[in-house]
Amino acid sequence: MIRQPNTDYMYDNKWTADYIERCSHDYEDRSAPHMTVIDNATILPAKICSGKAWGLGGALDEAGMFVNESAVTTVFGGKYDYKSDEVLSFDEEVYYIPVIPNQWGHFLIDVLCRFWFVLRDDYRRLRIATTLVAFKDGKLSDNYLAAFGALGINEEDIIIIDKPSSFRKVYIPSETMSFKDLYNSEFKNIMDHIAENVYDPSQRHYSKCYFTRIRFPGARKNEIGEYEIAKAFNANGYKVVSPEKCTLAEQVTFFRNADIIVSVGGTIPHNAVFAKPGTKLIILNRTCILNDPQIRIGKLMDIDTIYVDVYSKWNEENPVDYGNGPFWLYFSEQLELFFKDNGMIIPEYDFEKINRRNKRIFSKLIIRNRLYSAGVKVYTRVKSLK
Repeated sequence: MIRQPNTDYMYDNKWTADYIERCSHDYEDRSAPHMTVIDNATILPAKICSGKAWGLGGALDEAGMFVNESAVTTVFGGKYDYKSDEVLSFDEEVYYIPVIPNQWGHFLIDVLCRFWFVLRDDYRRLRIATTLVAFKDGKLSDNYLAAFGALGINEEDIIIIDKPSSFRKVYIPSETMSFKDLYNSEFKNIMDHIAENVYDPSQRHYSKCYFTRIRFPGARKNEIGEYEIAKAFNANGYKVVSPEKCTLAEQVTFFRNADIIVSVGGTIPHNAVFAKPGTKLIILNRTCILNDPQIRIGKLMDIDTIYVDVYSKWNEENPVDYGNGPFWLYFSEQLELFFKDNGMIIPEYDFEKINRRNKRIFSKLIIRNRLYSAGVKVYTRVKSLK
């Protein structure tokens, strides 16, 4: 029987009702994953475009038509003008992974989900063509390379497409997990294979872990209030861990060994793809708009998920996407109830003083966020004109 998440510690509002309804859906894609094969294909690297988070780009067939299978939902894909005499030519066959963004959660879901083919008996060792988005110096960082290494793919096996490039034949593997409404059991096989190859029992591990965003640079600029929450869990025996400071082996080992994991909603809970079945995952909601892929991860990986709302009423009245912000977290009534129900010690904080301080900081975050968003829109428009 597929587990359903526990939503008892969420606010009684329309957002919770909508999420409960979505959790009731059957998202499983029971068809076998497949390859789309394109002869004499041209691959376009990512190009900044207003309206697409990762830009235009993808594969074109021999007639110059865009291949829809090379798009990634609504965030990447589309033909743009380029100079045919500047196309690099490769007389070889390659696998094509449309785009790798420098964002770990999307890497797990939108990228690794296509690597089912490396586990097949008929796997052919061809090079892999892809394009990168937002990586420093245009190079994959260590944990990304470690994940590929666990699948038997070396750095020299990867062709980074930074100019339009043509290939004799391109194979595009279908997705087995997506920010769209689907998952396939093959995705679990991919994650289990990675975990088995990087898991290190000699690494430090704990039965109760709290994964924090406090030291993550992006979080410092975009959210407030987690410090007191992390401190409260730590006082109840949870080891506080900053995942961005961990190697892939450390992350996998933490998730594989822990019985209870706590994390603010977003990318971190996606690492539950490496957890053992039955792991209790407590997700602290920093916004009323929740992360849909987490539903499918929980069901496929057999995770015992509990949602606890810790977002401020401002976020309910001014809903912001879980990837944007700003976010104001606090020790909510729902979190207090969760602590009581689980026999945990409730901290003796001066909540009024903390909330006054955080309200001042949050007001500044709102102003900064709006100015930054306006600047990004202008930059993207100007960049897309080039």
